[in-house]
Amino acid sequence: MRPIIKNSIAVFHPQGFLDGNNAPFVIGISDRNFVLQKKCDAVLVSLKKVVFFNKNGITMLVDILRDIRDKIMTSINTQATNIIEESFKISIEELNNSIDKLNSTIKRDENMKNILKKY
Repeated sequence: MRPIIKNSIAVFHPQGFLDGNNAPFVIGISDRNFVLQKKCDAVLVSLKKVVFFNKNGITMLVDILRDIRDKIMTSINTQATNIIEESFKISIEELNNSIDKLNSTIKRDENMKNILKKY
């Protein structure tokens, strides 16, 4: 069942019965991939048109939503980690360049001292 996506919020609208037998089909694997591809900020399930549900159905549905959340957070964490790593790479390169410049200045100063000692 495809969700309705509006303002980066995906809403699933199951109908009829929601129990352990049909809960996995409310949000199928292709639907999960679709939500992840659209980079939704929230995933909701409307029970407005559900006539009957039981603990097994709700538990399975919550587990599916947790799985989607974990995949979204993994994606976000990976992106943040890449940004931080790139920032550190730039900073480390700048630091290495500064150290090289400082070392060359120190060598030049030592050479000047040696030259001045001769006179």
